[in-house]
Amino acid sequence: MSLASQYKKSLENRWVTRLETYLPGGEAYDGVVTQSHRHIVAMRELRDFNFDGVIILPKKIVTGFRDGEFEECTNAIVRESGEIRKAKSPRWLDSCSSIKAVLHSLHARNIWPAVESLFADGTRTALYLGPIVETGEQSFKFHCYDAAGKWEQVYELAYAAICRIEIDSLYTNAFNSYMKRKPRK
Repeated sequence: MSLASQYKKSLENRWVTRLETYLPGGEAYDGVVTQSHRHIVAMRELRDFNFDGVIILPKKIVTGFRDGEFEECTNAIVRESGEIRKAKSPRWLDSCSSIKAVLHSLHARNIWPAVESLFADGTRTALYLGPIVETGEQSFKFHCYDAAGKWEQVYELAYAAICRIEIDSLYTNAFNSYMKRKPRK
């Protein structure tokens, strides 16, 4: 089965699948595909049999999938528990067909994402959290905070370097809520 067929199976049947990537550390993401466009795929991520955030990946980083006996069992569990009803993402993502479009929409909606970016010739990644302060043609500006809850500088990141966007997860929602009450530098 091709990746395109797997995206379609997950999307149409609300089927949990694992997407494998070439990212450092061999990152893989489990969940249900909720949008599949030419350049990006969005999924409601599944952790410990509970759906958490929405992740958006550029298709160019996805190298394969797993859809075997583990996923079959996981699908039975999330259906029996009723958790499968939560396997959806915001409708506005339907109109986003690129990482750039997603970031422009997040900026317009004042949604603070977590954004993972490749650097060092694609051998390392960095995770940024905070509000998008400006979007441009090739890049966007992001006012980030660190894991200690301290505001950092405004970073400019190229759309082409983005390997993952995360929104609406327990982690991003809780941390963003906390940081919105702290004055920015």
